[in-house]
Amino acid sequence: DVLHSQHPILIGEEAIAFARNLNLPHVFTHHTQYEDYSHYIPFNQNIVKALTREVVRTYLTRCVKIIAPTQSILTQLSRQYPGVKDRFSVLSSPINLERFRAERLNPAPIRRRYRLEDTFTFVSVARLTVEKRFDVLLKAFAQVAARYARARLLIVGDGASRKTLEALASDLNISPQVIFAGSVPYEQVPDYLAAGDAFAFASTSETQGLVMLEGMAAGLPVVTVDAPGNRDVTVDGYNGLLLQNPDDVSALAQAMMRLSANEPLRRLLAEGARQTATGYSAENMTRGLIAIYQQAIDLYRRQPLEYKRDFESLRQFPPQWLEELTGGHTDWLDSLTAFWQKLGN
Repeated sequence: DVLHSQHPILIGEEAIAFARNLNLPHVFTHHTQYEDYSHYIPFNQNIVKALTREVVRTYLTRCVKIIAPTQSILTQLSRQYPGVKDRFSVLSSPINLERFRAERLNPAPIRRRYRLEDTFTFVSVARLTVEKRFDVLLKAFAQVAARYARARLLIVGDGASRKTLEALASDLNISPQVIFAGSVPYEQVPDYLAAGDAFAFASTSETQGLVMLEGMAAGLPVVTVDAPGNRDVTVDGYNGLLLQNPDDVSALAQAMMRLSANEPLRRLLAEGARQTATGYSAENMTRGLIAIYQQAIDLYRRQPLEYKRDFESLRQFPPQWLEELTGGHTDWLDSLTAFWQKLGN
């Protein structure tokens, strides 16, 4: 009845091909702020970001419905891609609350393994990559560790930045208080989360922040920075502490210290965190997803998409992405354009 894709590159094009051949409505979930990952392409970053926007734009024009995981991401996407803003709906990805039930959690072996008893442990779970900004988190934690000898930071995950981050921890003289646990099987992540006292996160590239919600489901209040995704799940003073300036390392450190020094506040925010997590159950999200599927079916029945690329904009010269890059100042291309048009004729 519906074909649902999760990524605009390669497999996404296959999804559109199937939707066209099977005459089905195509739905897409916009999971990632793709421009935040442009550094993986070693080329002029302004050009890479502009081209990324153009690739995503042409993909979105071939979607009947587009799901944004949070309201702040919907607002951002509507501003970036106004031509398809009427196709957006908000629906968060769910978490498996069953795995986070207190009777199923077993954090004691992890606490013993890493000697976390009688400590205040901040947990963070993510790929160890540049966009997750673990360098900011380590610098903030260094200020915490200087004040509180019993503070610990448990980092769960692996990635290309691990050696760099381990070296940074050494340079900051906090290696004994920082545990790099590496990758762990997903089914063990709830136990690692429950082994901590709070969840700390400095990433600004999230679209929803599922790891923060999983931390909340494990009973951890969240300390994080204001950014799309983060602000949609973290309510300052209810389920965590939300810092307005993402680049203010000292403010992040102060919030972490405030939480570690105030157990009544930690318990209050932990209760709010658990309540927040209950709203993201698979049952609730599935009902919302079915409603979006039905909207896509109805829309496609009334006005089918042909799923064709926007070749006119692709043939435009100068192309739209170049006009964006130069702020519309492309007069220097006029003579070149005229030359190629004359040659083509």
